Amino acid sequence: MGTNEFVRNLATFVATLDAAQLPAATLDAARLHAFDSVAAIHAGANTSEGIVTTGVLQRLMPHGGPSAEAAQLCVSARLTECDDIDLWSCTTPGAVVIPVALATSALGAVDPKAFTEGIVAGYQVMTALGVAANGPSIVYGARWPTYLAAAMTAAATVGKMIGLSERRLLHGLAIAASMTTGTAGRIATEPTSRWLTLGYAVQAGIAAAIGASDGLQGDEAIFSACMDLDPQRLGEATPEPPNIERVGLKPYHSSRQALSATEAFASVLREKAIGADAIEEITVLVPAQVSAMIDRSKQPQSKGESRSIRYQLALAACYPDELYDIERHALHTAEPRVGRLLNCVTVAASEPLTELYPRVWPGAVRIKTARGSFEREVLHPRGDVENPLTWEDVAAKWTSVSAFVPATLAVDTLAALIRSGDAAGLRSALLV
Repeated sequence: MGTNEFVRNLATFVATLDAAQLPAATLDAARLHAFDSVAAIHAGANTSEGIVTTGVLQRLMPHGGPSAEAAQLCVSARLTECDDIDLWSCTTPGAVVIPVALATSALGAVDPKAFTEGIVAGYQVMTALGVAANGPSIVYGARWPTYLAAAMTAAATVGKMIGLSERRLLHGLAIAASMTTGTAGRIATEPTSRWLTLGYAVQAGIAAAIGASDGLQGDEAIFSACMDLDPQRLGEATPEPPNIERVGLKPYHSSRQALSATEAFASVLREKAIGADAIEEITVLVPAQVSAMIDRSKQPQSKGESRSIRYQLALAACYPDELYDIERHALHTAEPRVGRLLNCVTVAASEPLTELYPRVWPGAVRIKTARGSFEREVLHPRGDVENPLTWEDVAAKWTSVSAFVPATLAVDTLAALIRSGDAAGLRSALLV
């Protein structure tokens, strides 16, 4: 299969998607992921990064509009590091798809059926593109899989919701591809411009879909010319749809690469009643692909650095509630007991765990104490589809997050709006 055929197949899937024919499991997944993403939008908008970045967008587009709204909502969701993630593609579809679906309601009435179809279509396009680009490998280089797929994903989401034909949708995807790079810098200081970059990719995709709707033409040859997709992965990028059913959630603020080991560590501490002061050594075992990424800083000085495995384990041992603090108001690195834990962690690559990646992102820990050593391996942490979060779990997660950032909307209010499929009501609530 060539790249152009691959994208045409995606366009066919999107154009022929009918919510009335979808399995109940798919519809349930769409609602749950929408709930999680909407709660992320609300929380992220109230963080310091969210306020600064959306302030830039509002200065540039003071009169708003659908693309401005989508960018603002996207930024708010993605910066939480609590949004959903697809392991196969290493993309975070909810932070792109749900904001775009909500903003599309500003273009006209959107019924619950169209809202659902737009969500399922967007998840399919982003995850398929991420797999085809070998997202779980390129993410450790110069390319950001979510950013690479964002414009085309936004175009597909809007295109489905406004009823583009397959031919017009293909033009929209081609126009979006012409505005795609996928290359993003790694900004070491904060506030990062990373989220602004993603917001503008979303705007490009919305413009592409609206342009295609009004008759603008795209060039299909651009898919193979600029997307740099892996020919060996095109066939496996679109297994039996819809892909949204395999997308996982996160239980708290964390990189997904560090989550399995953090969960393994926390479970041992709970079950064995191990206090932070009793820990002498911690060995973290992870796939080779992720070991350097999660072990970047022994003494984190920023929110981004605080997602290192060392600091996540220190929080799990000393301040477990602060795993939900998406703002990371206080870094406890100067405290003796935290500093000691940061320095007693060793991160190593495990060959058996490496062989499981990227279909599984596992982690294991070995904890040495005066009364013995304890080991635990986690293949599927809370939030993976094999160990899923329920509606109640998602509500509890965002209620915990709201203890650290100002909340103007109750989590149960957001849940009720999602269950009703009221896109316009959700958009209005979030943009107040």
